[in-house]
Amino acid sequence: MPEKEEQFDFTSLAEASCYMSSKGKEVGRQAVYKAIRFGELKAKKIVVCGQTQWGIKKEDLDSYLASRNKQTKRKANGKKIFDGQSTYLSVNDSVRLYSSLIGWDVPPHHLYYLLHVGFLPGKKKGGMWVVEKKEIENLAYKHINVKIELA
Repeated sequence: MPEKEEQFDFTSLAEASCYMSSKGKEVGRQAVYKAIRFGELKAKKIVVCGQTQWGIKKEDLDSYLASRNKQTKRKANGKKIFDGQSTYLSVNDSVRLYSSLIGWDVPPHHLYYLLHVGFLPGKKKGGMWVVEKKEIENLAYKHINVKIELA
C-alpha cells in the first residue's frame, strides 16, 4: 500500500514569508530559509513540477512565529543565557523589576547608561547585556535610601 502523501500549505519560501508578513512580522525569504536550516522551523524538501522546494505547514509557521524571539532560547557559546531560576536578567527584564521595586517607570536607556559607566555591574553574554537579579535589588535599595535621605 503506497504511503499517504503529506499536504503542505506553502510550497515555497516566498509564500511562507508573505504569510508571516501578513501576520505582522516582516520576514523575508532568507529569514525563513535560515530558520529552516537552524532547525527552528519544520519543513521538508518536496518535488514540485520537477523542482525541489521546501514544503511548510501552516501550523509549523504559526508555532515558529509564537516562539520566534523568546529569550529562553537565546544561547552564547552553545549555553543558554537565561535559565529557569532567572539568576540573570536581560536589560528589559531588569527595567521591569527595577520599575516595580521603586514605584515608577524607568526607561531602558537609564540602565544601559548605568551599565556602561560601571555603576551597575553586568556582563555581556553573546550580544546581550545581562544583570544579576540581586544587583537590581541592591540598586533599588540604594535608590530608595537616597530618596528618603533627600526628603
